[in-house]
Amino acid sequence: MFLIPSRPIAALGLPDSLAARASSATLRWGVGVKLYRIDKVVRLGGALLKRKHVLASSDNEAMRTAEESVDCPTCEVVAEDGKRVGSVV
Repeated sequence: MFLIPSRPIAALGLPDSLAARASSATLRWGVGVKLYRIDKVVRLGGALLKRKHVLASSDNEAMRTAEESVDCPTCEVVAEDGKRVGSVV
């Protein structure tokens, strides 16, 4: 399955290394990746402590990445379109 981003990768304003990995992953494996944001928060819906961007091929993979992060006792996972994917508590 190919995922076509709603905006060109260059228009997202990502660091060059992250944009390059997104482009090369799509070209090499034919697998589309999406940008997800993992927000470390004080409590769900609370103040933001830290923000991290990750590339994942699905919502489940993004959630798994957040769950496995030692830096993420309480986090919210958000897709690039702003849709909330899930939470880690």
